[in-house]
Amino acid sequence: MKFLFTAFILFLCQQLCAQHFNFLNFSVEKGLGSNTVYRILQDYRGYIWTCGEAGINCYNGEEMKFFGPKNGIQDNEVLKITEGDNGKIWYLTLKGEIGYVYNDTIFPLKQLNRMVGELILDIESCSDGKILVISEKKSFFIQNDSIIPSSVRSINTGILDNFYVHNCVPHSTTRVLYNPRMRRGN
Repeated sequence: MKFLFTAFILFLCQQLCAQHFNFLNFSVEKGLGSNTVYRILQDYRGYIWTCGEAGINCYNGEEMKFFGPKNGIQDNEVLKITEGDNGKIWYLTLKGEIGYVYNDTIFPLKQLNRMVGELILDIESCSDGKILVISEKKSFFIQNDSIIPSSVRSINTGILDNFYVHNCVPHSTTRVLYNPRMRRGN
């Protein structure tokens, strides 16, 4: 009887402690645009998005889709992605150009990029659905295809980099964004 009890406890411990994780390894051979990935994002549908030196990839659980210059992205190298309203995946390229992916179509914002007239340094999605856009000298929000002024200010630390302080939603916690691309002297 003592043997059966001990065997039962050991079996139970093995079942409780045993965890099985499934991992998928993606590479260029399996559809990834490049083996260099800068950001990974999981959207509201559970899709996995990556951006890197060769564009944007989306894995929907079955297949990998690639978005690059042939699809309408202005630059090979995409530095950042963020999810906005209605499932739009916003992107920022190395050349400072922004746009978004929606329903597997690229929407580059060429007119906005020309209108800003300076390098866009960062984008950030806010909890109220706005996309914060920070350029070299100004910042603004994009919401429902409209541009809204923002009160984001740049703080030069005097050491190496600039920081940006913003409040996406009134009465919310102030957030500090670090921007490694904004080096002192640029």
